[in-house]
Amino acid sequence: MGNAIDWSRMSAIVVAEDKGFRSIVQNTLRRIGLRDVEAAKTGSDAFNLLMSNSYSLIVVHREMKPSGAKFVEVLRKNGTKIIGAAQVPVVIVANEGATPEMIFEAADCGANYLAQLPISAQSLMKAAQIAISQPQAFAERANAARARLA
Repeated sequence: MGNAIDWSRMSAIVVAEDKGFRSIVQNTLRRIGLRDVEAAKTGSDAFNLLMSNSYSLIVVHREMKPSGAKFVEVLRKNGTKIIGAAQVPVVIVANEGATPEMIFEAADCGANYLAQLPISAQSLMKAAQIAISQPQAFAERANAARARLA
């Protein structure tokens, strides 16, 4: 896969209640080459980080409480209050076996990609590349799929 993104200039937040998930995703993002990877246990923790720093990417665990999709929805609705947050690419990571409903939920809340566990460096890099370089592509594909199912 081509790597036109300079990962070493990027930073990210991993938002998940599950400590193991946060650790795995943080380490995977560092292996990809991101310079700064923060962790947030809750959406509130993530918003606090966003208030003090600028980030290139947010990776959210779908299964957190309230849902990862709810966090992204609140982020998109309130992002203008946090400088640049409305435009930060977001990848939601779901447990294995994402359904069409999960895909539609992720697209509808404003996520830029839905990845599945188990996650590898290659799959997370692909998800991040698409979320960053083609932020509307995921929603467009989800809407096209929804139309085919209707």
